Amino acid sequence: MLRRNINALKKRYPDLLKKLEKMDTEGLIYDLVEAKNNSKTIKIRSENRSVFIHSKYNPQREASKFIDNIEVEEFNSIILLGSGLGYHVLELFNKIRNTEKKLFIVEKNLSLFKEALKCNNFSQLLNSPKCHFFIGESLEDGGTKLYEFIINNLDNQNFEDISAIKWNALTACDKGYYKLAIKQIHQVFTQLKSNKIMLLHAGKVWNQNLLTNFKEIIRTPGISHIRDLFKDKAIIIVAAGPSLNKNIDDLKAAKGKSLIICVDIVMNTLLAEGIIPDIVIIADQSEFHIKYFKEVDQSKLKNTILAFNPRVQPQVVQEWKGPKLLTPSVSENFIIKWIERYTGQKGRVFEGGSVSHAAFGLAYFLGGDPIVFVGQDLAFSDQKSTHATGSELEEDFKTHMKHSQRDFMQVEDINGDLVWTRDDYYSFLQWFNKNIRVLKESGYRGKIIDATEGGAYIQGTEVVTLKEAVDRYGLDINKSKEQLLEKIKGYQVRRENELILALKNSINNLEKIKKQAQSGIELVDQLLEDTNNTEEKIEKLKSINQKIGTFAADMVFFEAEFYDMMSSGLDNNFIQNLFTKNHSSEDLNRLIEYYNRLISGSQKAFKGLKDVID
Repeated sequence: MLRRNINALKKRYPDLLKKLEKMDTEGLIYDLVEAKNNSKTIKIRSENRSVFIHSKYNPQREASKFIDNIEVEEFNSIILLGSGLGYHVLELFNKIRNTEKKLFIVEKNLSLFKEALKCNNFSQLLNSPKCHFFIGESLEDGGTKLYEFIINNLDNQNFEDISAIKWNALTACDKGYYKLAIKQIHQVFTQLKSNKIMLLHAGKVWNQNLLTNFKEIIRTPGISHIRDLFKDKAIIIVAAGPSLNKNIDDLKAAKGKSLIICVDIVMNTLLAEGIIPDIVIIADQSEFHIKYFKEVDQSKLKNTILAFNPRVQPQVVQEWKGPKLLTPSVSENFIIKWIERYTGQKGRVFEGGSVSHAAFGLAYFLGGDPIVFVGQDLAFSDQKSTHATGSELEEDFKTHMKHSQRDFMQVEDINGDLVWTRDDYYSFLQWFNKNIRVLKESGYRGKIIDATEGGAYIQGTEVVTLKEAVDRYGLDINKSKEQLLEKIKGYQVRRENELILALKNSINNLEKIKKQAQSGIELVDQLLEDTNNTEEKIEKLKSINQKIGTFAADMVFFEAEFYDMMSSGLDNNFIQNLFTKNHSSEDLNRLIEYYNRLISGSQKAFKGLKDVID
């Protein structure tokens, strides 16, 4: 049994196997004991009591009853927290094994998992592409590993219909770890759901941007390539809040003593003051942001890195002459995940609706300590202007408040007084409050400083002036900056030839999807016009739908149309159930709509990918 499990681990989880082999078995807090039915169970030992995490009478029967009461039909993926010896894991797998559902297993204790491998046969689960194991991983990074574990293994349909299940006897023994895990899982779910809503509104533009940026995405290193290069060095994040007017001169003194990341909207303000940012970050996908990059003197920015989301306007990326860094957001999954099969992991940054959130994620990923906020008012600090002088969005506050459709409110500022803000800024503030708290609860020990010198109070930050922050924490960062530039400029795609071959295969498959969908429309038209030979035509339609289903992996290239179909109810369930009941003319017309969406999506993706190859 153990040998089968080890052989399976070698194939899919070699790193986990190495961890198990090197694991120190001393100081364990549990006893492996025999249950009344001769199976094994575990007794966790603590100072005050001992707890069985499986039945001491019949662990299998206990697991069966537990899983029988779990409703899984409405979910595409299930996350199981706490695996123990795995009796309930095996029962759950058996319940979903003949479906397309995915199973994610999260277990903190590496030694418990090793005992489970001796007690039960997990080889089918370990070999199954439907099952994914997150074992013995720390959450001290704020949960980014858990983020990536979930997101990198989700299918196209799976980002909203997900359930998390706890094995309470075990999770209660390590409440801190599993409480943090649940928080991070919930945050992922919330963000993915939000991402879907946004994608339904602007997805086609974003999808086209991503396809146009495809070459740049492939050939640009992601943040995983530069992790911790600024460990324990100050990183300043510059936003466009009105308080920037107070300390922009002090920001000049910070150059060379800390890494300066500025959001795109404030780049020209800094350049006008003679401040060359080390990194300019852009996350917004709208055409509105192109203007911030027009008529910029690129010769000044030859060593300034453009950190860009893969869905930003292609013009910005193509015209940038300096080095580039890819910063996909946490919810960025399907096409990026496809690319990562050949390039390796690009990494993900936090997201929350503001480019400053992405900048914070980048600073965290680089290992910055302290991370210093400047111009991060998230409020109208002086009640005179909305943004820093020189910013494209600068406007008189009273005029803005009078004509804006936004809701305005007052929040606590850095001095404990009240300051005006508006609903979107308040949402951004809440994001910072929540995520800084989560980072600290998970063991993050770095300092987060608010040197804005105005604006809303960001919970979990230390409020000091920018001059104090630079004097206290500024160090020569030139050598680290050189290493960062060398890493970025020296990046090479590992498997570019294989990627090109895979692209050519996907292009062929997209053409096949289009042809099958066209044949489907012809058959449906015949069904609507002529009721003769109905069964024969329906069988042909079933065959067409099955063939289209074999190319599901290639549909990621037109994900916007895919989500449109889902929002209209034209999903897998509709296709699978269409001919299990008496179908109406309305059903058949919806099937035509489904085929038309496939044709439209495959044509757009075909053109985008052909441009990459050409």
